[in-house]
Amino acid sequence: MKRKRSLRLLGSACLVLALAAALLLAACAKEVPAPAPTAPAPVSTVPAPVPAVPASTPTVPTPAWVPERTITAVGGGPVTSGYITALGLFSGLSKATGVKFTCEPYAKSPARYAVFFKEHLDFVGSPLSSNWCIYSGDPSFPYGPQRVSLVWNGLPLSYGLYTQGDSDVKTIEDIKGKRVCSFPTTASAHDDMTAMLAYVGLTWDDVTPVPCSGYPDAAHAIIEGRADVAHYTTTAGETYDVAGSPRGIHWIETPASDKEGWARVAETRPFITPALAVRGAGLKEGETFEGYGKPLGLVTGDWTDENLAYWTTKTIAENYDAYKANHEMLLYWTLDQALDVGAFIIPYHSGSIRYFKEIGRWSPELEQLQSKLVAVGEKAIQDYEQANPGWETGRAPLIFEEGKWK
Repeated sequence: MKRKRSLRLLGSACLVLALAAALLLAACAKEVPAPAPTAPAPVSTVPAPVPAVPASTPTVPTPAWVPERTITAVGGGPVTSGYITALGLFSGLSKATGVKFTCEPYAKSPARYAVFFKEHLDFVGSPLSSNWCIYSGDPSFPYGPQRVSLVWNGLPLSYGLYTQGDSDVKTIEDIKGKRVCSFPTTASAHDDMTAMLAYVGLTWDDVTPVPCSGYPDAAHAIIEGRADVAHYTTTAGETYDVAGSPRGIHWIETPASDKEGWARVAETRPFITPALAVRGAGLKEGETFEGYGKPLGLVTGDWTDENLAYWTTKTIAENYDAYKANHEMLLYWTLDQALDVGAFIIPYHSGSIRYFKEIGRWSPELEQLQSKLVAVGEKAIQDYEQANPGWETGRAPLIFEEGKWK
């Protein structure tokens, strides 16, 4: 009995011990901390390498276009205002740009243009009346109409009718029946005189024509008493010669107030307009004279590169200070004058228009005038081609020598 009881007690003890051991193990299992979370990998502060990019070629501005040769031109006679004005302009532009200019004088318009067309020179510096004859195909020029265009329009030259200082011709009405200089070999000069006769309602039948070879010959005719009336610019060397002669000079006025007279002039020479001369041969300080004006400009042919036309127009516009003091007429060769819609009578070159548009000065009014003048020129060419089959505009004309075409 006693043994059995001891065995029961021992079993109970073992059971207790087993239970205690199990509880102890469970408690230990609860106290073991969970493994700490893995720390994130440190972030590098060094930037990742950037893939290599091929180096680009640096942008180099395109250099401005500049002529690499001498600019060639022809002008009027060596002592004419037009030629001297052109020389003054070219001299100033040459000093400002370093580009060389040459300008050869030709007293007669036909000879001047013969050289211009034959040699394809760059420019003609002369009154636009001559250029109008070329552009419109005036029959006095045996070229047929040509595609010439402006690169710059300058101030109109002041012209007028003149006689000896002691002549009995005092007013325009006194011309009837007098000896008047005609210009059979110089179309523009002759047509100008025809228009001024029309101003007072006369024709060549109402006067005695005195043929002259040009403006210098006409001045000598006045000095020598071979003629009574001639016409030319107030600032030309020839008119100063007349003023310095024993009989002096008298300017015959054509007042702007005579609207009917100017309307008759416009029928044949629309580019001749009233002009007030403030200086000139025989005019004292402060004296003025009501004469007429013809625009003086720089004209080129249809063979001229657009870059050259653009460069020339831009150079004149931006270098006024370089040439304005070289001749009194150049004081008025301003941008405003160049774009005066009432002053130019042939179209501008496309290169010149490009510059005017670039500076914001080409207006709708100018574009309208340009289109009209282009149409006039094309119509003249079409009409001439119909009357002269086989003719081609731009062909080199015959050479003009000693008043005749060879």
